[in-house]
Amino acid sequence: VTETFAVQRFINSAKHDFLEITTPAPFTYGHQVAATLAFGAPTRAALDAGADMSDGPILSVRALHAQRGDREVLCGVDLSIDRGEVVALIGPSGSGKTTLLRALNYLTPFSAGEVDIAGHRLRPAMSERSDAAALRAVRTRVGMVFQAFNLFPHLSVLDNVMEAPRRVLHLDAGAARTRAQALLARVGLGDRADAYPAALSGGQQQRVAIARALAMEPDVLLLDEPTSALDPRLAGEVLTVIADLAAAGQTMVLVTHQIAFVRRVAHRVLVLADGVIVDSGAPADVLDPPRTAATRELLGAGSAPSPSPFGRGQG
Repeated sequence: VTETFAVQRFINSAKHDFLEITTPAPFTYGHQVAATLAFGAPTRAALDAGADMSDGPILSVRALHAQRGDREVLCGVDLSIDRGEVVALIGPSGSGKTTLLRALNYLTPFSAGEVDIAGHRLRPAMSERSDAAALRAVRTRVGMVFQAFNLFPHLSVLDNVMEAPRRVLHLDAGAARTRAQALLARVGLGDRADAYPAALSGGQQQRVAIARALAMEPDVLLLDEPTSALDPRLAGEVLTVIADLAAAGQTMVLVTHQIAFVRRVAHRVLVLADGVIVDSGAPADVLDPPRTAATRELLGAGSAPSPSPFGRGQG
């Protein structure tokens, strides 16, 4: 079964058209936009020219509201993240975690508030068509790793990682190949460069997806439950890569249920409930012991811990 998706394909900074791409379900429109983002976009230098990269937080969110139909999913969220910080978003299903994460690069529009990220501002009611250049500039600087791997099945692992740097940043083939090979080695897949996604395990595919996001050298990396589809062993492979990125100073915002991993890696944890941040602070302060009713309910005080690749703690 296939679904056809109209995916906006940017030809250059001045004009665009639409390309219909047929791809297997269960890809979504948002996933496809992220995977094929900004083909033919201007150079990184041109994108940086309009960015405010002065000292201060790399990410600021002010009074953010988002709706899904008649339901308000985010209810006035405020957030500030410094360069090099790793922030974990936790909360029950339906609390607004993924909506908040996707709003940070406008894959999910918001109804009120502002987002300043990587020197660019996002505002309500932006259009993929009329605000194409502004959205392209943000998404070129902000990497996204989804729950699903969303690799191009017809491209090798190496070509999946090379594609965006060549088409978006206009790297020549040699430079893009060198960068891709280094990143695949970094995520432990240097020997699988010529393989195709169908030949990889789920954990390996997610590590390729992380390498693909890093190939754009993003200022901020957003990760939406990157281990949710993986068993504990494969999840451990992916979490090891994320921990390495954290140690190297990569700014990350991570939606996860891996509480033991949050304790180990995050600088700060935010607890969302009903579209509001109900607690925020260092993991030890927020989680050990949980200091709000919402956090206690989320962690299931008194229940047995779930298996975790990183020792005791609830996943």
